[in-house]
Amino acid sequence: WKTLKFGHVPFTSVTLEYEPAPHPDDINWDNMHLPRWRSELLFWFFTLMLAVVMMVIVTPINVPQVIMRLEWLISGGEPQDDKDSDIDSFAKHFSSLLLLLINRSLLPFPIQWVAIAGRFRRKTEEEIRQMHLNFWLLVVNTW
Repeated sequence: WKTLKFGHVPFTSVTLEYEPAPHPDDINWDNMHLPRWRSELLFWFFTLMLAVVMMVIVTPINVPQVIMRLEWLISGGEPQDDKDSDIDSFAKHFSSLLLLLINRSLLPFPIQWVAIAGRFRRKTEEEIRQMHLNFWLLVVNTW
């Protein structure tokens, strides 16, 4: 925000705050009639729905791998030699590969749909929301 002060009496105590207008190509003109609270409500509703769906998909994939590693740490296991066959190695890392596939190939499309469903007034705001949602879901899924 920038401010503009008027220097002539009786307007010396008046301060006007302003910001530059966004570029016309950055504005979603179809969404200008919607109130801001509705955009926020739609975005957070669909974000919550996507988070629940991703937790339902990711938890059965991720939890057994975490439990196996915790049991190995609790039992005081030593690092194993890499003498496993390729099939055993693939089986051990299948859940990680599946999470990578989900995060890389499947997750970006629902994230884009959620950002579009929010019906924001500016395209840059939609892109920023999409970037943040992508980051947080990737962090939560790989945790």
